[in-house]
Amino acid sequence: MPVLDKPAVYRITVEGVVPESWIDRLGEMGIVSVTPAATTLEGRLPDQAALSGVLETLYHLRLPLLEVSCLVQGGPDESASHPKNFTQEK
Repeated sequence: MPVLDKPAVYRITVEGVVPESWIDRLGEMGIVSVTPAATTLEGRLPDQAALSGVLETLYHLRLPLLEVSCLVQGGPDESASHPKNFTQEK
């Protein structure tokens, strides 16, 4: 069961390309894949308020959401590394 105030790892896919210049506004989210059609972000966020902030940033970029998934919730490994690089698919 999701908990609002606990950290979790999220995967977010949007239609279009997230400009790399905006990545610092997306918390701990990193670009894990990008095509001209869609960008997938993944990373650990401290709570669902942070998730809301990331989604609002994507809204301001006018990038429609395709999918939002909670991959891992909480857990003892609070310092887990997150993907920061992207792979361009053709």
